Amino acid sequence: MTESPEHINVPQAADILGVSTRTVYRWLRQGRLTSVTGPDGRRAICRDAVIAMACAKARQVARHGNDQSPLHQELCRQRILLEQLQHRLDWQTELLEALIRLSPVDSIEGLTRKREMLEALERGADDRPGFR
Repeated sequence: MTESPEHINVPQAADILGVSTRTVYRWLRQGRLTSVTGPDGRRAICRDAVIAMACAKARQVARHGNDQSPLHQELCRQRILLEQLQHRLDWQTELLEALIRLSPVDSIEGLTRKREMLEALERGADDRPGFR
């Protein structure tokens, strides 16, 4: 069967789910996953169904304990990276605010611009005046 973006083969599904191919075949027999069989006898499984099952598994693990599946490990790694980035962003925002407050102002226009930058920083705006 020719592969399509919507379908994956059994080994790919097993890799995403962090289980063996035998487990994927068992789930296919039990109806937990569905597949289509091509003229060559190969099974193709809906990628979205596998991803949905992986997400459900990750949510279950998060509620009930530890799991060492590759998917769970990757999700944990991504969560740690996201927390680190958020911490770094918070620190940079505080630093930027301090720099703006300490910058000298020599005109009304400069004062207005400084006020606009601080307000944009407080809003978290992406289009901060003077930061292009």
